Amino acid sequence: MKTINQGNNETLSRGVVPERDGTFTALSFSASKNFKTRASAERWLAKR
Repeated sequence: MKTINQGNNETLSRGVVPERDGTFTALSFSASKNFKTRASAERWLAKR
């Protein structure tokens, strides 16, 4: 997970986050998407 502090009390996050149900959420600066595997989430994020 990469977090950027913009200096005005706002942050942007980008990376892959595991969820409680065993899925993974890929977060880009402008979109997010849920995946069943970490590898597929990382591939989707790499394309962005």
